[in-house]
Amino acid sequence: MATLRGLGYKQALTAYVCTAGGVTWPQDLVLIGAGGKLLASLNLGTFVQGEHSDLTTVSFSGNAAHIAWTTYEGCCLDRVDQAATVSYQSGKLVLSNHTVSYSPEAVVDDILVAQSEKKRGSLKDPQVVTDSQWTELTSTYGDYTLTMDGSPGTCSTSGRTATCPFSGVRTGPEEISGSITLQKAPGTGYGWSVTDLQMG
Repeated sequence: MATLRGLGYKQALTAYVCTAGGVTWPQDLVLIGAGGKLLASLNLGTFVQGEHSDLTTVSFSGNAAHIAWTTYEGCCLDRVDQAATVSYQSGKLVLSNHTVSYSPEAVVDDILVAQSEKKRGSLKDPQVVTDSQWTELTSTYGDYTLTMDGSPGTCSTSGRTATCPFSGVRTGPEEISGSITLQKAPGTGYGWSVTDLQMG
């Protein structure tokens, strides 16, 4: 329970879950007042796009709440963990101190989607790959469809480094495999940067 609205009584801050079609969709964070009245809401899928966004924790401090949630694709692919402070301002729930932590799988999957579309600008941080790495992906191997299993643990992580295997096919029987190695890069768009690209 929280006192975000300053109404003299505690309000409930929780997630509203839609399961249309038998799966969950990005949840809404809702502030509920007396008699079940909806005071404000905020869709958790607004900040990082994904099929699903699930609230995982809520804690309270004065007129603010601290929340954490996870955005992902499918059952559990390409996880992105987020956290923020929630307050009530001018009739709305407002986030501050928003942090985003991309899994290595989510970063590499973004890179491979951008490679297939030849749209480096679609990346949250186009500098996650160097110019030469991007040229190799889109020119040398531009006619391949590159894919990776985005399940947790697909990338081998050791300390600040993660190596993510992928495969590629093009018209005909020819297949390739390779890997992308990432290193933690705090302060960048993904929090990671590509340090090595192996194709073959």
